[in-house]
Amino acid sequence: MAIIHGRSGSETTLLRKCNFNPINFNEIKPYLEKKEKELKQFKDSFYTHILPKRKKKLYEKIENLSIKKSDTEAGWDKKIGELKIKVSNTKEKLSIKKAYHLFPLLFYWSKLANIKYRLMPKELLDIQSEINTEVYYLDYLKNYPDIVFKDDSKVFYNSISHANSIIRSADYKGAYGELKFLEEMTKLSDEFHIISDVNINLYEYIRYKNTRNLKSAQMDFVIVSTKGVFVIEVKNWGKNYKHRGFSPYEQVDRAGLILYRHFKDVGINRKATKFLISIQQPFKYNNNYKSVLVNTHYGLKQYLEKRQNKIPLEEVDRIVRNLQKYLSPL
Repeated sequence: MAIIHGRSGSETTLLRKCNFNPINFNEIKPYLEKKEKELKQFKDSFYTHILPKRKKKLYEKIENLSIKKSDTEAGWDKKIGELKIKVSNTKEKLSIKKAYHLFPLLFYWSKLANIKYRLMPKELLDIQSEINTEVYYLDYLKNYPDIVFKDDSKVFYNSISHANSIIRSADYKGAYGELKFLEEMTKLSDEFHIISDVNINLYEYIRYKNTRNLKSAQMDFVIVSTKGVFVIEVKNWGKNYKHRGFSPYEQVDRAGLILYRHFKDVGINRKATKFLISIQQPFKYNNNYKSVLVNTHYGLKQYLEKRQNKIPLEEVDRIVRNLQKYLSPL
C-alpha cells in the first residue's frame, strides 16, 4: 500500500466549513442521516407525548392561578372588612365628642382606600394577566400545533439544512474526487509516497510564459517514487460544470513550474511530470499546455506501475522529507 502523507486539501477545507466537527469526510452523510432520524423521532414524540403534556401543564397552571386569584381576593376582602369595623368603631368614639379619635379614623380611611383602590386591584390584575397569557398560549397550542412543532424543531432543521448545504457544495464534490483519487492510489506499492495538499512559496517571483509573475502554488498531490515525481491536479467535474479562474491545465502547469524552481533552490535537480486527473468527465489533451498529461485516476495508477525507475531511492527520501515541510496543517 502506498504511503499517504497529510490529508486531502479539499477535505480539510470542507471539514472546516462544517459546524458539527466531523473527523473526516465519511462522517458527513451519516451525520445528516442521524439528524433526519432524530427529527422523525422528535416529531412522533412531539404529537404523542410532548404536546399533550405541555397542554396538561398549562391547564394545571391556569387552574392554580385561578385559585390563587380567588384566595387573594378573599384575603383582601377580609382585610377590608376588618378595616371597615375599625372605621365604624372609631366613628362611634368620635360621636361622643372625643376629637383625638379623628386621627385614627383618618388613618383607617386612608389604609382602606389604599387597599381597595390600589393594592388589591393591582395584585388581582397581575394574576389575571398571568392567566390571560397562559390561556393565550394554550389556545395557540390547540389551534397551531404544526407551527409550534416547527418552532421547537428548529435545531434539527438548521442542522439538516447545514449538512445538506455542505453535501451540495463544490467543496464536497472536490473532496469526494480527491478521496476517490487517494483510494485508487493507495493500491500502489509502498515504494510510492502520496503527499497531499502541498503549498510552496518561493523566495522570489518567477516569470510564467512571459505573461505574469508567480511566487506560490498549491498542489493537490505530489507523488514521489523511484518512478519519478508527479504533480497532480484532481478535478471531479461533471459534464456541464463551468469553472472560474485559471484553467485546470494552467493550474497544474504553474504548480509544476513552482515545484521545479523550489527543487532547484534546495539543490534538487528534478523536474516533475504534470498530470491533470479527471474523476468524471475525461479531459482532452491541450496543445497550449504540451507538458500537461491528462488521465483518469485508474489510468494513472496503471501508468505509474508500468513506468521504469528514474530516481535513486536516496533522492526519493530526500524529496519526501523536503515536501513534508510544506504540508498544510490539519
